[in-house]
Amino acid sequence: MIKKFTDQQFLELYQKGYSDQKIAKILNVHWTTVRYRRRKLNLPANFPKRPRIENRDERIRELLEKGHRAEEIAKELGYSLSYIYRLATKLGLRPKRIIISWEEKKKKILEAFERKGYLSVADLTKLGGSNYLQILRELGAKKLRFASGGSGRRSISTHSLFGSYTGLTIWYLHQENEQLKDFIASILPDLQEPNVRRMLTRIFRNQGFSLNVIYDIYQRKPEIKIATPSGVEVNFEYLLAKNLIDFVNQLEKENVQLKQKLSELENKLASLKL
Repeated sequence: MIKKFTDQQFLELYQKGYSDQKIAKILNVHWTTVRYRRRKLNLPANFPKRPRIENRDERIRELLEKGHRAEEIAKELGYSLSYIYRLATKLGLRPKRIIISWEEKKKKILEAFERKGYLSVADLTKLGGSNYLQILRELGAKKLRFASGGSGRRSISTHSLFGSYTGLTIWYLHQENEQLKDFIASILPDLQEPNVRRMLTRIFRNQGFSLNVIYDIYQRKPEIKIATPSGVEVNFEYLLAKNLIDFVNQLEKENVQLKQKLSELENKLASLKL
């Protein structure tokens, strides 16, 4: 199941000046697929234009000597943070740094989780620096990786399932979070093929997702919908699975009640013997 796109779709995005990576993200394919199509059409790559600055190094030196932070200089001039640090070292200057306490980093990451529902490695690096993993352990965060997570023969490639998100790792605090479920549903492929649903379910189950959450994610996809007697449209497979789960839960509940009644009868019988 390979996601395809037409030359016209590609050209519309290419003519807007988008890079291969950005086009790939929009079309939900791998960027090398976009690069192959572009080369097939004999087109040069679009690169983001960096602002041209006269006496660039002198301008950076001037800002550093005035006490500006490296992050501020990189953002203002459009250069990478690593370049600013390399140049500062070469000039014998020490960029001003803002020291953020451990508790402040932890608070920022927790607020970001509450606001967004999930965080990528890039998000966490910006918020917690290189030691974000220790903060995640303290918060009890869990990891979700968009990959098959196992070896063996597969009829469907992982890239066909997750497109340009293949290999992406995100962290979350609660798998029941609505924003997290919406994000996962937004990147999933067409769910009408049973093999696709089976493979996705296996991937999510292997990473600790409950069946309730998985089928709730599937319900958010527009495919395979039917109208219930109440007139509300729901995912057909989700409805079946939900009914089955409710039935099992009800059996367990009744089993507990039956055990309680049996225990009461045994106690009553024991008291009558006395």
